[in-house]
Amino acid sequence: MTVATKILMGSGAVADPVDDDFNTVSFLSHFEGANNGVNNVFDDSSASNHTITAIGNVTQGSFSPYSPAYGVQAVNGVQQSRKFALSTIANAYGAWTVEWWFKADVASVNWQQMVTEWDNGSVSQQCWEVFVSGGFIRTYVRDSGSNSYSSDLSGVSAAAVTSSKWHYLSVSDDGSNFRVHLDGALIQKDSRVPQSGSTGRFMIGFDQATTTFAGTLADVKVSDVSRYTDSTYAVPTVVGGLVDSDTLLLVGGNNARDLRGNYAASTPVAYPVVPTAQVGRVEAYDPAVNGASAFFNGGNNNLSAPDSADFILGTTFTIEAWVYPTTLNAYNMLVDHNAGSGFYYCILANGRMEFYQGIGGASYNNSDAADALPKFQWSHVAYVVSGGTAYHYVNGARSGSSVSINIGDISGALQVGQQRGNQFPYTGNMSDVRILKGTALYSGTTYTVPTAPLTAITNTKLLLNMANAQAFDNAASNNLTLYGDAKISTTQKKIGDSSVYFDGTGDYLTFPENAANDIDGGTDWTTEFWYRPSAVSAFGYLLNKGPLGFQFYMSGNQVGFAFSAANSGSYAMNLTTGSGLVLSANTWYHLALVHYGNTYKLYVDGTVTNVSATTASNVATGGDKWALGGATNGTNFLTGYFDEFRISKIARYTSNFTPDTEPFPDKG
Repeated sequence: MTVATKILMGSGAVADPVDDDFNTVSFLSHFEGANNGVNNVFDDSSASNHTITAIGNVTQGSFSPYSPAYGVQAVNGVQQSRKFALSTIANAYGAWTVEWWFKADVASVNWQQMVTEWDNGSVSQQCWEVFVSGGFIRTYVRDSGSNSYSSDLSGVSAAAVTSSKWHYLSVSDDGSNFRVHLDGALIQKDSRVPQSGSTGRFMIGFDQATTTFAGTLADVKVSDVSRYTDSTYAVPTVVGGLVDSDTLLLVGGNNARDLRGNYAASTPVAYPVVPTAQVGRVEAYDPAVNGASAFFNGGNNNLSAPDSADFILGTTFTIEAWVYPTTLNAYNMLVDHNAGSGFYYCILANGRMEFYQGIGGASYNNSDAADALPKFQWSHVAYVVSGGTAYHYVNGARSGSSVSINIGDISGALQVGQQRGNQFPYTGNMSDVRILKGTALYSGTTYTVPTAPLTAITNTKLLLNMANAQAFDNAASNNLTLYGDAKISTTQKKIGDSSVYFDGTGDYLTFPENAANDIDGGTDWTTEFWYRPSAVSAFGYLLNKGPLGFQFYMSGNQVGFAFSAANSGSYAMNLTTGSGLVLSANTWYHLALVHYGNTYKLYVDGTVTNVSATTASNVATGGDKWALGGATNGTNFLTGYFDEFRISKIARYTSNFTPDTEPFPDKG
């Protein structure tokens, strides 16, 4: 790991440190917050400042629709992709380029299709495609004479792909030469010119057959010029790279749409859209800039505001929110005011939006089926009523037919995330829930969706930015749920002003697995944190996932690690430090667990311990969430303080080292 410090020229000041490997960081928390701070206290940022009551385990954190970069998480063997109604690329333009970032989970797996153009208009066949296969790039081209060529670049060092590492790949054609560059270096050039394809057959993440990619793809860009020659070029240093008048398509953003606005997807993407850091974060996470969200787990969870005249909405109002559903049941409630006799705004099982008005005669208003919301993607939704005429909007486009709406006086609390009577809970993340009374904010057939956290504009009667978390992920990829009395504490801290404290009686925190923090399989990784035990007499989990697949634990005063290749009680490794290395109560220790290749090592205060092994077995946790301070199933708690917790998808340490005594950098 390389940490650089930027000097501000001419000022003599030293800027915040940066981490050259920040694009491998999948979780980072400094646990810097207010004393006794938690994640389930919510504020209404409107002038009304309604008291918000959190019921159940609604939590808030840094995962947000405004994160700087996103990628499409693909799963090997699942034939689903982003498919665009893009005019044929090959031969349709005298020259063209397609380029993208990718990170393969396991590069050694064969025939992992990344991007393809399929079909020449009459025959079901590839025009060109690019794979990760056997740890190297592989290409396939069918020329204008229907001759097919497959180029296996295995053994070519410049074409080698590393698992769980971001790479940049480009395919370009100047009309005479077909070129492939990996990480800016030319790895293939020949005179084959791919035949033309069919509209709607440009696909990301799989091809028409059965070959699929396992990993993350980001910023897929198509241009109507050949951008690269035989020379080496510098890969993009900003998200999206160079976007200019020659850019036809840029697939990115929080729902993998075309950011250029030229092409719609002909098939909804089913892959999750997840935060990425392929080029590193330029600035540290700031909720005022990068936003935040609340996570609802689908149980008896909601946010409640007391009855108010603010919610007698009348015939002109706007209700809007960003939503990232992870499950779609029959009814998935966003906003509810007194159920059957009032109104509700929800997502149906088929992904369509529904607004129901019960007062003054029941009526239902739905968005179009073509605008169905997918799971695992951020979508901006709005219900706008102007002079009694109401419309749905989905991702900036009007959807469905108009109806007449007039919301009168309704007694009862207004709820977010669940219907009154503990019915129809929403599961997933929600951000920037805003209600305007007296303003129909959006009109016409389209509008530009918000690109920054919403503010309390004129007539705002409720605004939930969900940005009051005290323990949050500075990598902006995860929302933390604190259980029991877990809280931020200024009583003890190793670095900064505070840490997170667990009292040993039901206290722990969790965050879900995602593509970035998944350590299953053969990927390299490092988990590390500072820990100050208040007692060293019991068995408890420092860090857990599975819960049997990954067990980083304390057994009395000894540190141990066990993992299973089957997420079972059959362990590939289970070792403790033994009596030769024990921890003492009320003392800070840096603990780092590292995997690289076939090696697992535990470091205590930078020194490798006997908890080390070489085995070809890999961790398997079955997609379970992460837990700090206890097990994922809510048992085996520890008592003490944790500070500076980081997960990286590289092996940061392979020999003894001196632990950092400054905060981990939170930008690259």
